[in-house]
Amino acid sequence: MMALIVAEVAKVRTTRLWIGLLVGVVALGALGAIATLAIAGSPDGLEAGITPIETVENVRDFVATGSVAGLFALVLGAVATTTEQRHHTLGGTFLATPTRWPVVVAKVVGSAAAGFLFGVVGALVPLIAVAGDFALEGEIVPFGSTVVVAVLAVAAGSAFAGAIAAAAGAALRSQLIAILGVLGWALVIESLVGAILPGTVRWFPFSGLTNALSQPGGDLLSAPAAGLMMAVYLGVAVALGIAVTLSRDVD
Repeated sequence: MMALIVAEVAKVRTTRLWIGLLVGVVALGALGAIATLAIAGSPDGLEAGITPIETVENVRDFVATGSVAGLFALVLGAVATTTEQRHHTLGGTFLATPTRWPVVVAKVVGSAAAGFLFGVVGALVPLIAVAGDFALEGEIVPFGSTVVVAVLAVAAGSAFAGAIAAAAGAALRSQLIAILGVLGWALVIESLVGAILPGTVRWFPFSGLTNALSQPGGDLLSAPAAGLMMAVYLGVAVALGIAVTLSRDVD
């Protein structure tokens, strides 16, 4: 299994897609961080609920904005399990590993690892931005263990996004459908249903569970409960991906 995981990570690492997506994480994260810092504490910012960043808790919450990395991890995960189907190389992979389910699991684990990396980078971008802002004023950014936990929480959420997208991609033949499906769910369906039924947001895999890790409190589940539900969602998705992979022919 470890050899399969290493092989899947190598497949991701030897393509240019992950580089482009990681650049997107940095660029979008930096743009959002700089824009937020520019208006934080101003009349317009206060009207929008953007208060000055002054305490460790403020920095922790600011780091949580790096969770945008999860969107890029979704794309990477969906592509990881559909590229071979698209380019008709999956047959060769299954000839090398006739037992198919370890291949699916390896792709999920590899996508989770890549997603974790995306999440770390995504969380560090706003942290570096706010540290630079404090440095310009001759001050040191407030820092504590909760900030480190926030970075790891964003990384965990991004790893979950990559893994569940890979599992979803294993159940689909079309790369386009897989990408549009996971992004459509995260960006559109959860938002629409959440607007109509606000109480359901806490159970959503992205706007609810991953946010519960990096932004605890409010109406969201506790971090342990959110982690448990994420494991359940991922387990179901992997089981479905394996079941479909075992039952279908490969070109």
